[in-house]
Amino acid sequence: MNLLSKAKRVAAFAALTLTLTLSTASLPQSAGVFKFETSATSAAAKRFRVVWYYSDATHTTRVGVGTFRCDGASTLTGRSTQFSEEVLNEPCCGTVIC
Repeated sequence: MNLLSKAKRVAAFAALTLTLTLSTASLPQSAGVFKFETSATSAAAKRFRVVWYYSDATHTTRVGVGTFRCDGASTLTGRSTQFSEEVLNEPCCGTVIC
């Protein structure tokens, strides 16, 4: 009897897992709490930007450089701070600078 009830529990768990998997796969992407988007900004709004980061409000000691590319990639050399200066801001045409 104990072996039979264990087999029933395993079968019920497998059926529940399969049901949840199939029902989750059939939901539209925006139906849940989380939204699955490839990009939050439109292609027309993308810009090639270079930002310098400074250690304090006097902007005397640069501690980092951030680069934001047209293809959506970004790099940070050093560190970012709340004290920044945008030194380059160019429009993008697709994945390249116009």
